[in-house]
Amino acid sequence: MLFVCEKRAALDVVYHRLQQQGLADLCSYIHDSQGDKRTFIKDLKQSYETALKPDTDLHTITLRRDALLHNLRRQLQLLQEFHDTHAGETDSAGVPVRTLIERLLSLKPLIPATDAETEELVPGYLQWIQFGNVVEQLGQALEETGAEPVFASHP
Repeated sequence: MLFVCEKRAALDVVYHRLQQQGLADLCSYIHDSQGDKRTFIKDLKQSYETALKPDTDLHTITLRRDALLHNLRRQLQLLQEFHDTHAGETDSAGVPVRTLIERLLSLKPLIPATDAETEELVPGYLQWIQFGNVVEQLGQALEETGAEPVFASHP
């Protein structure tokens, strides 16, 4: 796997997280192709020499490799689940979660602050899509009669 990024901070974060997962031995951290060359060659040499040591137990190496692969597969599975969740469509929304998040971010400046009780009364996005035109028609009818066009403020 190759991870390339313009910002060094992003590389640092990814490398640090890989280290936390015990995958540092599988990583080569290169930020500056010239400045990090010596460290890269040293790490490569150390890995090679460790693998060639006569006292290295093949069974231990195999177990360690299998544990690292298991951990890597688990992390990939979590990423796949995250992707599937955001690409999937929920019944209450009627659109993929990613699309809903994008829409929410575009509307965020227009959303008034509400308390939890009020939020419970707000219908799901799918209902807004299905009945939005009816709500707009009601608002127009209220406005034409001189009343406030917000339907929720009427009995």
